[in-house]
Amino acid sequence: MSKPPPRRFAVIDGTPAPETPVEGTLKRLRKQPRPPSLVRCPHCTSAAVLEIKIGVELRNGKPRGGQKQLICAPCFARGETRILY
Repeated sequence: MSKPPPRRFAVIDGTPAPETPVEGTLKRLRKQPRPPSLVRCPHCTSAAVLEIKIGVELRNGKPRGGQKQLICAPCFARGETRILY
């Protein structure tokens, strides 16, 4: 039987990529204690919120009914819809 060819490349454990300033800021914001009444986006930690209504009907020319939702404004500007609590 013949020997298998020698390995030329091997996978090694490298060092993690350096942290960018934005990632460092987001980590710091996530660790900060928040007041219980402040709504923040769990994805981007922003406190900017849009209130939208779904299923609104027009009765006598006025909007009636519908379900209110709070969504994150910066995520919405990027095209993502993140529904907040």
